[in-house]
Amino acid sequence: MYRAIINTFQPPLYNFLMHFWLKIGKSVLWFRMFNVLCGAVSGICIYKSLKNMTTPLLAAGVVCSMGATYRWIYCIQECSEYALMLMFLCISLYYYIKINERNRTLDEIIFILACVGGMYSQYGAFFIVFPLLIAHLIKKCLAKEKRKIWNTAVMYLFALAFFALPLYMLFAKKQLEHNRISENSNIIISLKDIKNFFSVIGRLIGYFFDVNDRWMFGNFMEFVGISTVIAGVILLIKKTTPWLLKSLVSVLLSAYIIHYWLVIFHIYAMVHPNQSAGFYGRYSYFYMPIFYLSIPTIWYEIICSMKNRLFAKWTIRGAVFGVIAIILTAYPELLSNWHKTYDQDFAKIWLHNGGFQETTYLIGMAEYGFEYYTAPYAYELKGTVLSSDDIDLEDLPNAFWLWRTNWGGDKWNETVETAIEQGYEVMIYADYGDPGQLAYCIK
Repeated sequence: MYRAIINTFQPPLYNFLMHFWLKIGKSVLWFRMFNVLCGAVSGICIYKSLKNMTTPLLAAGVVCSMGATYRWIYCIQECSEYALMLMFLCISLYYYIKINERNRTLDEIIFILACVGGMYSQYGAFFIVFPLLIAHLIKKCLAKEKRKIWNTAVMYLFALAFFALPLYMLFAKKQLEHNRISENSNIIISLKDIKNFFSVIGRLIGYFFDVNDRWMFGNFMEFVGISTVIAGVILLIKKTTPWLLKSLVSVLLSAYIIHYWLVIFHIYAMVHPNQSAGFYGRYSYFYMPIFYLSIPTIWYEIICSMKNRLFAKWTIRGAVFGVIAIILTAYPELLSNWHKTYDQDFAKIWLHNGGFQETTYLIGMAEYGFEYYTAPYAYELKGTVLSSDDIDLEDLPNAFWLWRTNWGGDKWNETVETAIEQGYEVMIYADYGDPGQLAYCIK
């Protein structure tokens, strides 16, 4: 397991937990239930956090909007580490708020462990965890209670020695050495980069709802992002703003500033040499918990401070209308995403048509889905299962299957075209475009 993790870009916790989770059961429902449970815990933490800082009605509304957030549901459906990371970030934010309310040592221990859990789930959690831990330490120092400062310092040192350093030395360092893809020596900051700095945060909100390319929502989201940042800065300057809200705004802005420039300099979110995933990809999912918590709280505080109650009332109505419009716009895309991956569909077709009796070429990253969904029928496998590297266009079998999934698969078009030229009958059983394709070729 250790060697397999080193070959990836992920920390070890998700794979470690899934190793034991799948010993209990291996059905598709059980496999996916892990992330569903993570999503449920996340929703509870966001609700309780917002309930403490705003109102139960607003908290319930935000949790409902989570259910209409395309990328949030994507994480809950997907069998990967992102839902686990989001759960730990939601727990850490919840206990950060509880510490500011009652300042119990147990809450502080859970808060720090949740931060550790986030980092051990996905490295992107760093952008939230680091400023959150700094904000907590500053709060302790401002209180000027020496015993509690020392307690916090000891817990931080313990987490550093027994969690942070092992994570870096045993995993992150080796992964960076094994997967050298960060290239930042020739990056020059442009005026476009500076201009985009003010718009990307809004586009990120639109990305999570998957509405940036719908009508004028992309521009509207830019406006929402810039307005939220301005409102947050106003609250930071305002003396009467509670420390808790100021610290959450600081965490949001710090995370965004650090993340933005690390992406620009090709230090973070690199997927291949000189190829960055940019801002609008799974490497930005860590924003979702802090967005759900801080953005509604910022605007709640701004609206509550308005002296003109009529204006405040209409502002609330406008905000509600805007959120409903976004949800309704994102809903059709949400409904079309229930499959998440098409390998299960492919396995059913492949098994029904006796694919296990003939040669099958797995193209791209198809071996993971293939092995999982066909495992119960492995005893029937009479044909040969090969990778795309084994495809010999000059000596193709008389009959063979092509099973392609996302993340690669350059051999698909070339093989299909060659088969047609050589007189094969090519039956495309499924063609979902980038997610995957399945075909049977016979002479």
